Amino acid sequence: MSYRKIANLVRISVRDISIIINDFTGEGRKLMSEKSVRSKAFQMIKDKKSLVDVLIELDLPASEVENMYADYLKLDHREIITLYYNEIKDCFPDFLKYYKIVKDINDHQRNKIRSIIDNDYIISKQERRQHEQDLENERSLKFKIKF
Repeated sequence: MSYRKIANLVRISVRDISIIINDFTGEGRKLMSEKSVRSKAFQMIKDKKSLVDVLIELDLPASEVENMYADYLKLDHREIITLYYNEIKDCFPDFLKYYKIVKDINDHQRNKIRSIIDNDYIISKQERRQHEQDLENERSLKFKIKF
């Protein structure tokens, strides 16, 4: 019998008949326990599957898998990795080369490199301040000339 005929016979809604039959056959539980594609992707990423494996197994476009991975990192409080990677991705091979060099040197040399980097940061910050001051001085001169 169709759900409609059963509903007319026992005088309840087709929706209720559907729920009762699904509960009886176990279909309702099966649907509830099946994970979404997004949940499956997150579980695979958590299980350290490669993004290519996620793409193949779940038959998803690469951009969607990349977005899911970025969301996973954000939810796992590791999104800073993505931010840093996006900053250095164009020079990533050079970055790795420099990282290996720094990693292999002794502490004294590493401290020298840190000092150079710190000094460079301080100098660039001072140059930025000087540039802002120069712009402010130019604005002040233009304002004085008008009056």
